[in-house]
Amino acid sequence: MADMVLGRRVSRNGSSGKRAVVALCVAGCLLVLIGLGELIFHVAIAPRVKIERVILESDLPMTRDDIFAIAGIQGNENYFAFDAEKVRSRLEAFPAVRSADVQMSFPNTVRLAVAARTPLAVVLTGSSGETALVVDEEGYVFEPFSSPSENGLPILSGLRFERSAIGARLPESLHETLRDLEHLRLHSPVAASQLSEVRISRRGEYEHELVLYPLHHRIPVRIGPRLDEELLSYVLMVLDVLRGDDGYESRITELDFRTGEVVFRLGESE
Repeated sequence: MADMVLGRRVSRNGSSGKRAVVALCVAGCLLVLIGLGELIFHVAIAPRVKIERVILESDLPMTRDDIFAIAGIQGNENYFAFDAEKVRSRLEAFPAVRSADVQMSFPNTVRLAVAARTPLAVVLTGSSGETALVVDEEGYVFEPFSSPSENGLPILSGLRFERSAIGARLPESLHETLRDLEHLRLHSPVAASQLSEVRISRRGEYEHELVLYPLHHRIPVRIGPRLDEELLSYVLMVLDVLRGDDGYESRITELDFRTGEVVFRLGESE
């Protein structure tokens, strides 16, 4: 009896071992087939899959070829070697680009969506302020695509640039002021168009005041760090009233609105 039981156990163990060997052989064959498939794909198929369509959506006033040059797209890219993240980074590194999105669609299409920065104000750089650049509401400085005067942009003065300004960003302490100017541009364009210059007057490292130079008035106006439609309308109304008295207006060197009441600073009459 013992011999018979022992014989059955040996038989079962031998059968399990054969199944394991067969399973290993099958798994090995599958791995070989997968490896051969990948080899054939990378050697014979992938190199032949080219990008044939590049769909561009952009509001940049640049030619398609110029945008492709910035992105590093030459027109003969391989689909599987195309680095969408690298292309996006190249586009967003260009100062005039606000954002970029790159999407790939198999088997041969790439879609580029490029958004331009919107000029908000003019900044003058160079030793004598001979170079006119523009800044957007986020404080990024970039080259204008047309004359800033054509867009009626105010000059943002009182700034100093220690190096090349293109691609630089204005200090965070000025961002609220820039957002105020952007709000005026979007919601009160007529009032915003009355500003010829806005000068940043520093009060320490992190604080500043604004000095406004309205377009059709000779008197500068000092306010706090914030600017809104109501305040600007009040400033323009006071200036219009003063314009009626040429003798008195000529003696005023500055109006001060910082306290909520108008303070007149007088100089010698001419």
